[in-house]
Amino acid sequence: MSVIDSFLNITDYFSGDTITLHPKRCMNSRFRQIGCTRCADTCPADGAITVTLGAPAINNDACAHCGLCLHNCPTGAFSRPDPTLRRLFTVAESIPVPEIDLICPQHPTPNIGGAAATIFTKRCLAALSPAHLLPLTRLDKQIRLDDSPCADCPIGSVQPSIAESVSKANAWAEILPEHTPLTLHSQQPADAPPQKRVLVDIDRPPLSRRGFFQSITQLGKESVGAALAEDPVDPSTLGRTVPVSERLPHFVPPQRAQILGVLDADISMDDDTATAPLPLATESDLPVVNVVVDAAACTACGLCARFCPTGAVAFLSDESRFALAFYSALCLGEECSICDLACPETAITLHPVAPSAGVVSKKPRYIAAGELRPCAMCGQPITAGDDHPTTCYACRPHKNFAFQFP
Repeated sequence: MSVIDSFLNITDYFSGDTITLHPKRCMNSRFRQIGCTRCADTCPADGAITVTLGAPAINNDACAHCGLCLHNCPTGAFSRPDPTLRRLFTVAESIPVPEIDLICPQHPTPNIGGAAATIFTKRCLAALSPAHLLPLTRLDKQIRLDDSPCADCPIGSVQPSIAESVSKANAWAEILPEHTPLTLHSQQPADAPPQKRVLVDIDRPPLSRRGFFQSITQLGKESVGAALAEDPVDPSTLGRTVPVSERLPHFVPPQRAQILGVLDADISMDDDTATAPLPLATESDLPVVNVVVDAAACTACGLCARFCPTGAVAFLSDESRFALAFYSALCLGEECSICDLACPETAITLHPVAPSAGVVSKKPRYIAAGELRPCAMCGQPITAGDDHPTTCYACRPHKNFAFQFP
């Protein structure tokens, strides 16, 4: 089969799975200086996704329907109904073998591999997000993504993204009390002998009557969770005060909502754990950072909270005092960094964090607080103190002309 025929085979296989773009969720529409092009940069199909002047667009006629954009966009600007992949955990749990391979429709030898059984996902493995993969780490089984056909696939450029999703899922799993890391076929020893394996169709698994009803129940829960994630965040649902300056809607991406749901079910947390300092790391696959504010530079403008897409940073004030609250569970980390870019005083720095239970806490960490006084020129509240300026950032001419709002 030629490369063109193979590519057409992929697009025909997924032709009914239209991907929808939600432009208002794009980080560029929230803060133009972010200049995010992750969707276009990682899309393997020429002309399927373009970003012009910060505005993303999708051409479904050119789309390979691999699903990579669905979870590669930090804010969930792309969506597609996908009940098939929601069955993955239930199907894997039902197969009574210690090792399972996951394969895509392009696999040339689906019945031959390293594990005793394999699940035919009916999706490019790039469609498997960390949210899909994380529940699999809870099983006492070795789950391996068989990426061996990627090198010869016309959309094989997605293989690094598959590896990235596995790394992120494993990073989230380190927070769990017990987990089994996921692996890739390409990470196995070259001399590992192949064997015949049982092929399980993800849409027609060998489930018992009890397993069938458990599957239906699980799908119902996930559908409810996905529906809730479609609405802007109501901070009160996380047990916090609504920020007084919340002028832009917040949105928790469905992928993050699903991850938090998995972790929340398995982690017990007391008040000390919830508010303990986040352990820092030199680098981390976990898409979360610790937001650190230089108290001497912060002028309480609240722009970090205003532009934060998920509500991870909240600005609280009673007009005489203020506080900045940080909810690490909602932070998109260095995949976003809007708070850092939006700060006109360069008072914010981001530090990668190591996996810990505190990362997914629903309780805030207060990263700045102080008294307020009116700006000497416009009267807007700003941080009080002899070491702070008497005017707000907007009333000071230095470097503010380069600061652009959406």
